Amino acid sequence: MSAIDDLLESLRRSGVAIRAHQGRLQLRPRTGVDAATLAEIERYKPALLVRLASGGGAPPSAPRPALATSVPTAMSAS
Repeated sequence: MSAIDDLLESLRRSGVAIRAHQGRLQLRPRTGVDAATLAEIERYKPALLVRLASGGGAPPSAPRPALATSVPTAMSAS
């Protein structure tokens, strides 16, 4: 993972949403972000704007399990 991926994943885990809007970054809720993380966001701001504006976000933390394609049926006693 790149530093940007790590940052986006860290924000996601802490419940902070980040998005690009009109060339600016928006954080919701901003109160959940410490000073060190804000400095890191500022450091990677140009790359974050490009990533988020293109629809990319944090990579999924774990692969999602596949949905079952068949439903087991109860066997009837005859």
